[in-house]
Amino acid sequence: MLAFALISLDEVVAGAAALSADERERADAIAKPLRRRQFIAGRLLLRRMLAQALGGRSEDFELDATAGAPPRMRSRPDLHLSVSHSREWVAAAIADRPVGIDIECLGARRDPPRFARWVCSPDEWKNWQALDGAAADDALITHWTRKEAWLKREGGEVLLTRMHRLHAEPVAAAQADVATWRLGEAAMLSLCVSRVADVVTPASIGRPAEWA
Repeated sequence: MLAFALISLDEVVAGAAALSADERERADAIAKPLRRRQFIAGRLLLRRMLAQALGGRSEDFELDATAGAPPRMRSRPDLHLSVSHSREWVAAAIADRPVGIDIECLGARRDPPRFARWVCSPDEWKNWQALDGAAADDALITHWTRKEAWLKREGGEVLLTRMHRLHAEPVAAAQADVATWRLGEAAMLSLCVSRVADVVTPASIGRPAEWA
């Protein structure tokens, strides 16, 4: 099993009432309204995906709500879940093996050279310095989403200070652990999982732009 999906917050019509008591408690503890909406949307998206993959109603799937930990399905600990959000976008993945997903909206970051120093390996940094404009912005966000997805898959804490220790090289799809999509002018999305080429990409997203 391997699937991922993407929604915008505008597509989410259900509210926190559709969540479990533990999830509602966690949602209520989130102070920022946007972050609270993202949390609710991610949980509802995971339920929808589980219902499609396993059968049944989305409200029948109980997910844990441990702060700082990836979501888990209590009755199926063998399944791996991952969720990510950036502004109005929420992405989620489910798999029968460790998986990580990350989405980041496109656009220049504040102080890109300083940010690139945190995100890029030494070789990536050298290559990034030769870029400018939109190409530099896209390359930086590509590195970021790949590495955050990898860290999520590995189960470690996602820290910006760990990213420059990681290095990714483009490879053929059959050898890849990470697939990256450019979602028009909106966002970059990376999925990290063994045999990532097995994933069925939603038709609205198209083929990955890069494999690593």
